[in-house]
Amino acid sequence: MRPAASASEAARQLDAAVAETVRATGASVALVYLLPPGERVLHLAVVSGAPRRITAPWARIDLGAPIPFIAYATGSAPRHDDIALLLIQASR
Repeated sequence: MRPAASASEAARQLDAAVAETVRATGASVALVYLLPPGERVLHLAVVSGAPRRITAPWARIDLGAPIPFIAYATGSAPRHDDIALLLIQASR
């Protein structure tokens, strides 16, 4: 069994994963939020492609915040499959 990575090693691995994902997808900006165990507040952990001063207002986001991002983060937003099904049903 592999020992747990140090905080700095875990941060390096997360940065590398985000950088690879940005390259692979051609994204301009990426934000990664982490939800510490037992908390209801997402913490902005990684920012790529945007200055921190711009993302600072969203450094911490409560899971109860009335913003669309939270609906996706908590799984309460409709999935693309659900939306497509609704559109098909509405067109009949």
